[in-house]
Amino acid sequence: MKLNLDPKIEEFKTCLKQWQHRKLTLLGKVTVIKTYALPKLIYPLTNLQTPKQNTIKLIQDIMHEFLWDKKTAKIKQDTIIQNYEDGGIKMIDIKKFINSLKASWIKKILELKADNSLKHIYYKTLNKYGGNLIFESNLVEIDINNMFHKSSFLKDVLIAWRNITLEDMKLTTPKTVIWNNSLIRAADRPLFYCSWLAKGIKCLEDIFDNRTNKFYTFDFIQFLYGIPKADYLKYLTLINSIPKEIKQALNNSNTNTNLIKSKVDKLFNSSRANKYLYDSQIKSKKTEIKQQQSWEHRLNKRDIEWEPIYKLTFETTEDNKLRDFNYKYLMGIVRTNKELFKFSLVTSTLCDFCGLVPENTRHLFWECQHVQTFWANLSNVFSICNINVDINFLNISLGMPNIKQHKTPINYILMLAKYYIFRCKCLQEKPIFCHFKNYFKYKLNIEKHIAIRKGKIDIYHAKWNPFSILL
Repeated sequence: MKLNLDPKIEEFKTCLKQWQHRKLTLLGKVTVIKTYALPKLIYPLTNLQTPKQNTIKLIQDIMHEFLWDKKTAKIKQDTIIQNYEDGGIKMIDIKKFINSLKASWIKKILELKADNSLKHIYYKTLNKYGGNLIFESNLVEIDINNMFHKSSFLKDVLIAWRNITLEDMKLTTPKTVIWNNSLIRAADRPLFYCSWLAKGIKCLEDIFDNRTNKFYTFDFIQFLYGIPKADYLKYLTLINSIPKEIKQALNNSNTNTNLIKSKVDKLFNSSRANKYLYDSQIKSKKTEIKQQQSWEHRLNKRDIEWEPIYKLTFETTEDNKLRDFNYKYLMGIVRTNKELFKFSLVTSTLCDFCGLVPENTRHLFWECQHVQTFWANLSNVFSICNINVDINFLNISLGMPNIKQHKTPINYILMLAKYYIFRCKCLQEKPIFCHFKNYFKYKLNIEKHIAIRKGKIDIYHAKWNPFSILL
């Protein structure tokens, strides 16, 4: 394992070092990790044993250092791994990625043809526990280790599957599988009666009467499934092994779905198993973004709908530098003098434009007299174009995701204007509207050439003709 994986990790690390000196955006770095570095690890992570935790942490640390230039992370890992609409930048979570690589073998195993020698090898072990039933069962890691200690491959696959379906396993329904269930155990191991499974007893609903909210008597189970009288002790063992929590859950259950079985079916029908498994893990664990509360307090506005705001950044422009700036702005890591002074990076907290007031986000992008003049000029341009845009601190900060007409160009202009103001701050220049018009024309010229190359010049003209005064 070490001889196979360590050279690949070194290649992975070297690849990222080659890109480290370039001034890439966060989004650019994520692209480099996914496109150039991570493919070097995919084969060994898919086919070899699951690496130990210290090796996984090493890979995660290498990516972390590359993303944040060996400095402290400014945004939580649980946030940046989310999809765009959930406030993330689709950064890779290596633990979840390894889980998806390993668990994707389930689809390959299910698709094996009867005459395939691998099918015989895998099912020699799986058939001891009901064959494909094991993928629908609720097993904890310690039980998987005990049951599959002779097959490290199947053990890794099932542990990965368990990690992916962990939230689904917490819900007990009538469709929950009885067998190989870590909650239903005797002699310190999960129960499995092969002969009962063959008779059709698989889920809790097969032995539970939802009219009386009680488990069937042995006589009734005998009548329904033809179970022999000699299995009475098996019946007692099973009924006595079902904990009170499961019985209560069955009495209160409002759903009749086995979520694990549903996930197996979706995996089997998925054309991209690895992507499906990875996305399901990301979507199952949403994270609270504290900056949202900060914005709501700063804007004195509650219950802001954040999903369209996050999506707007990526829908409005293909320019990664602009996307990166707006994402950082929403995450509260576009630093102003008030914060930079605390780190001794500037000599004063006062605004770089007016020099009169301590510079925070609201002052820099809205309240400063020079910035107010800039926004007034932009508002006049919108008026001349007969386009009604309410320019205020809320709209320039979060964008305008709900407007009906000219949604993309208006939000692009506001986003670019905001970026231009920050650029002027960094260059120690005051924001001047005529200079912004030149900068805007330069950016639009790039977009025009891209449109020509893609054969979309008509779309370009339709989008930007109403704003001809800026062009």
